[in-house]
Amino acid sequence: MGSPRPPCSVVLPTRDRAERLQRCLASLADALGTDDELIVVDSASTDPNVRRVVVVAGWADALVASLGEHPDAGFVTGRIDALDGGGAVERPVAIKDDELPARLDADTTGTLGHSASLAVRRGALEQIGGFDEAMGAGARFQSSPEVDLFDRLFAAGWVGWYEPAARAKHEQWRVRRQLLVLDWRYGMGAGARIAKLVRSNRARARRVAYEVLWTTGLRTAGSDLRAGYQTGVLLRLAQVLGAVVGFVVALPVPVRDGHYRLRGDTSSRES
Repeated sequence: MGSPRPPCSVVLPTRDRAERLQRCLASLADALGTDDELIVVDSASTDPNVRRVVVVAGWADALVASLGEHPDAGFVTGRIDALDGGGAVERPVAIKDDELPARLDADTTGTLGHSASLAVRRGALEQIGGFDEAMGAGARFQSSPEVDLFDRLFAAGWVGWYEPAARAKHEQWRVRRQLLVLDWRYGMGAGARIAKLVRSNRARARRVAYEVLWTTGLRTAGSDLRAGYQTGVLLRLAQVLGAVVGFVVALPVPVRDGHYRLRGDTSSRES
């Protein structure tokens, strides 16, 4: 039997959907050790019985082991598959199912991973001041908190790592209307991310903009149109339009120490 791994803290944000939360907690019980810490963050639930990620036994072990094997990695993302039995959906959400491990850096394009299965080294997180609270669900710019975090970790000299052995499953539950709203929010966050990168790393800003607006945006919308997939066209256009709006709205907002400083923010961060 191998030596015990270092302990880890798992943060599980949730809002309503108590049944899905219980399923996730049950899977975490099998994946975490006695020295690990589990923090459930309730984001203003209205369900009095208080979702989405079910982890596989060995998930936490694989994430922590990957950080140990790659001391230059500030973060590790894991593999995320669709959860069986999620029902028919227009398209999957928050999936990364690449078969092979990969190093992630400022030149990496495509999906780097999702916060649904993410480990960040504590020292790296403290170095950049954590997540930007203006990014993400319920925040001003509605999305992209993890990729913004990755951008800032890269800028601070860290790399990342994708580890498919750290496996989780994401329940697919959104219908068309909910996906349209989601893709608009994804676009808003992406636009705000690009507006921040323009001020810190223009080369990366151009790569991200090309990917959001063209590769996964208009080009994919054109392919969907030719294939007769009308919902796909709407989803891609919602994302592109959201990105444009997010960029325009975010560009004049001051950035302090890598974080957006919104009106009323009294933090002491300095440039």
